[in-house]
Amino acid sequence: LFARQIGHYGILPENIRLLTAVARALVAVEVMLAAALIVNWRPRSALPATAAMLLIFLSALVYGMVHGTLGDCGCFGPTAQRSPVSALIEDTLMLVGTMAAWQLRTERIHYHQPAKRWIVTAALAAGILIPYVQNSLFRIQPSAPSADISVVVLTAPSGERISFSTGNTLLALISTECMHCREAVPMLNQIAAEQENYLNVTAVSASPATDIQRFVEENPTFYPVLAVDEPSLARVMTDDPLPQYLLIRNGRIVTRWRHVPEAQTLTGLVGDTQHG
Repeated sequence: LFARQIGHYGILPENIRLLTAVARALVAVEVMLAAALIVNWRPRSALPATAAMLLIFLSALVYGMVHGTLGDCGCFGPTAQRSPVSALIEDTLMLVGTMAAWQLRTERIHYHQPAKRWIVTAALAAGILIPYVQNSLFRIQPSAPSADISVVVLTAPSGERISFSTGNTLLALISTECMHCREAVPMLNQIAAEQENYLNVTAVSASPATDIQRFVEENPTFYPVLAVDEPSLARVMTDDPLPQYLLIRNGRIVTRWRHVPEAQTLTGLVGDTQHG
């Protein structure tokens, strides 16, 4: 989830492997720098490195705000939401504190103790291992083809359940910041219009409701775009970037695509059910 949120900034390529590597590196470096600052280990290096990281965060926030791609800063995943403005203020205050610490540092309190190096090393190791441990303990497995989607419930932010237990549904998993998701709207509109009698087209997104509303206004859709919470969206995703498209038949995922499927392909798959 953190990797996908980094992708929302629109700075890095939409490559989930690259985004995941950046996310894990950020966790490790932040934990290491935090430990170095706490124990006052090599402040001549730790303080400038902390300031540099904060400047990178500030630059990314400003870029995302200017380009209108952020509804949430993405700092804490689904655990806590903060607006880009509040994150900008907090990072600025932390940068000021870092610069003040640099100016006020004194060599008198900089004790060279071997234990400090081991503490920082242990913190770095923990920062590297934490994502892997968390991933193995709490990994959200994507549903396999023919999996019952009623088991992997899609949930709206309000807590309401969204069910696809009957009929045929082409479900688009999208992000409002995704350019490919915007480009797919005309094709999905055409499918919704041509196959409305035997195929429902629906899109779901974990973006904030205000972003979804803006997305629909800027890209008029002939199908509903529903808000879901991020964990439930992740359960029906693979590790590929968004958008993703799922054909659901009576609550079961029949197949999935990385791109909008051709109308002829859908007609063949859905037509099987029409002719029993």
